[in-house]
Amino acid sequence: MDRNTKYHHANANKRRSNNNIVALKDENGNWCTSRIDLENLLTDHYKMLHTTSSPVRDEQILQCIPSVITAEQNGDLMKVPDEAEILKTLKSMRSWKAPGPDGFPPCFFKSHWEIVGSDAVNTFQQFFRTGFMLKCLNATNITIVPKTKNKQFPSDLRPVALCNTSYKLISKSLSLRMKKLMGKIISPLQAAYVPGRQISDNIQLAQEIVHTIVDDLHNANNALQIIEDFGKASGQLCFNHLYDRVQNRLSAWNGKTMSQCGKSLMIRTDTNTIPSYSMSCLQIPAEIIKKINAAQRDFWWGYEEHKGTYYTSWKNFNLHKDEGGQGFRDSKVLNQALLVREAWRLCTNREAEWVKAMQAKYYSGTSLIHATHKKNYSWAWNGLQKKIPFIKQHSRWRIGQGNQVKIWVDVWILGLDHPPEPRSDAADSESFIWVK
Repeated sequence: MDRNTKYHHANANKRRSNNNIVALKDENGNWCTSRIDLENLLTDHYKMLHTTSSPVRDEQILQCIPSVITAEQNGDLMKVPDEAEILKTLKSMRSWKAPGPDGFPPCFFKSHWEIVGSDAVNTFQQFFRTGFMLKCLNATNITIVPKTKNKQFPSDLRPVALCNTSYKLISKSLSLRMKKLMGKIISPLQAAYVPGRQISDNIQLAQEIVHTIVDDLHNANNALQIIEDFGKASGQLCFNHLYDRVQNRLSAWNGKTMSQCGKSLMIRTDTNTIPSYSMSCLQIPAEIIKKINAAQRDFWWGYEEHKGTYYTSWKNFNLHKDEGGQGFRDSKVLNQALLVREAWRLCTNREAEWVKAMQAKYYSGTSLIHATHKKNYSWAWNGLQKKIPFIKQHSRWRIGQGNQVKIWVDVWILGLDHPPEPRSDAADSESFIWVK
């Protein structure tokens, strides 16, 4: 990122010092400082977390769970993989992922597949046939990473497992097979980690639920106050937290000692991405975007409190490097693009729960592009409905049954970039079907 200077060596030493575990408190509040006491404390803590309480399972409950995996799909999950599938799984892994106890990263297997490939395939297939794995392959190194700056208890630490590539190859293969069926297994209300679903789906759903309850419950004082507070936090009144996060991140860096190349990298990879999550769901007010851009601009130029001469417009920094810019994201354009993507998902993912809720509330019985402007809407819908004209302008119906197409309103004829127009001499319903 920058030159090999004392500043960056000092940062590396500071990070190493912060990650070093000198002392921790046990459950009684006593400090453990010796290496043996720390080892016992951490071992007991994670053993308690990962040890079952041996609950009694009611087998009758299992009878109430419907079977969603067919026998054919179950056979695909259980079949012994061939070399082509194993090699495809290996190539999908990052080459320089941290290795396990054997010290061999995935790149080693990729580079020397003609030598180690047959042994890897035999080990892989043997596991699927017997369900047995050698203990040495299942060995794992565990490193502890602090979750907070002020680490006092074992719960303030996050364990990271470094597994052997052979083990990760098997688990990766199983996950790729399961990935195809996750939509059938996982509840439709679970949005994360399922292909085709996003965490933002439940955010949109929560926005509409809160907005509806606020409108309907005018006499429930305490409940209404809580709901209104949540609604404000989800709406425009608390968008300042985005600016605060960007400002706090910038203030944590010593901009005076960083080169402009280093500043550009930090803005591109860090502060430019902070608002992206909120932008994918909500229309960010222009004032907030302006404040975020101003904070990044002052950091890049090395100015404080907007004092200094800016030799070029910030818009020029958003240009691609080939065009003389720095490749920064234009926050306003990014917000518009993410909201258009979300609106397009409303058009294409009609079976999703959040889409059904949106449709029932704002455009019941029709499609998104036929939705009329609503006066009473949530902050989430406020951003989405503004993107409907863009969707109309840059989309075309692909005719199936045709029961959702309005032939005189929609664009659906190939080669025609506007809705068809009836002939001027059309007088009755029979002649009205002919167009210009």
